[in-house]
Amino acid sequence: MAAPLKFSICSGEVSLKITLDEKWQSRLFVDAVVKPFLKNYNSRPALTPVTLLALAKVEVDGVETVVRDKLASDVVRPTTQQVELFFGEEPPREIKLTVCCGETELKITLDRKWQQRPFLDAVVVPFLSIYNKKVASPCSPPQLVEMHVDGAKSSVLKSTISKSVVDVIGYRATLIELFFSWEQVKAKQNKKQYSTMRFKVAPMSRHDMQTCKDLVYDHKQMNAADAIEIAGQIKENAVLKECKYMYFYSNDIRDAGFIALAKVLTKTNCPALKQLHVNANRISNVGVEGFVKEMKPCPDLDVVSLHDNIIGDAGVHALADALASFEIKINTKLTLYGNVGIGPEGRERIQEVCGIAVLDAPIRGTGPTPYIPLDHTPQRWVTADDVKDV
Repeated sequence: MAAPLKFSICSGEVSLKITLDEKWQSRLFVDAVVKPFLKNYNSRPALTPVTLLALAKVEVDGVETVVRDKLASDVVRPTTQQVELFFGEEPPREIKLTVCCGETELKITLDRKWQQRPFLDAVVVPFLSIYNKKVASPCSPPQLVEMHVDGAKSSVLKSTISKSVVDVIGYRATLIELFFSWEQVKAKQNKKQYSTMRFKVAPMSRHDMQTCKDLVYDHKQMNAADAIEIAGQIKENAVLKECKYMYFYSNDIRDAGFIALAKVLTKTNCPALKQLHVNANRISNVGVEGFVKEMKPCPDLDVVSLHDNIIGDAGVHALADALASFEIKINTKLTLYGNVGIGPEGRERIQEVCGIAVLDAPIRGTGPTPYIPLDHTPQRWVTADDVKDV
């Protein structure tokens, strides 16, 4: 008969003494140790409840230990003094990724089960099943030479892609770029982003730009160079005394394009500007940090749409600091939903300084009736100022 195992288990300031008899030693460590601890932990009103899904690390006498699918007797020894549990953020129900290489792009949605699968099986192999049907020379996982996560080069590669999706890219990544040869890497480094706006957007005369009430550039397949070109036109034709609404959403202007626009959409150049819509443009923390730095003096804005980008906590903190110091003024609505990189800390910070921040996607079919101008410009809500403009 096995001797009872006696040890302490703790997390933060909560500590319990546990004794496991032979029966409980033969059960899974999670069932015999973690779940009973969580029941006690979550019964304390002063503490924020946590779940098993948020368990990030287990240390046994100071040594990190893998406990998944292990029996209690395999984790805890007769000499064990203390088990410490570390809890992080609970995983999202789904991780939505865009995986691409060259012109090939694949949308992948991973539930909690697949989030724990090897990155190789959950991401690389499914992508290659599509990619290899479109290229002359099929590729295989060993040929993967570089990977970018949300625009930043990742050090995780080769043997480490056998780790779980979460271990490789975390919970908040949205864009994965794969490179299967150094020629592909070099091509990306040397690729220049040329403006294509002249093929999609009719040029505006100086008079038209200075007297227009909206600039409408949504769904134009614009890239960063296009946005930079438009920023140059605004600067050249300033001051835009009448322009209240600017629509750049659902393009691909990214950080460089957003920062270029921020430099010219100031109160000096666009004194009447009320709404700026740049959602769905792959704007990251860098773009938001540049926006709050460059858009000075800031117009007295009512609405700024930043949802469905790749903004994280760093960008939200920069925006919150600018709002708190009144360097950026947003009076009615700031939309940030769809930026999966924004965690609990970022949500809390922006809500502290900006009660109008919208962090959860609206439900379709709700909200006020939109006003749609006769010239079919994008919808906006009716205000007292709009009535006299119609």
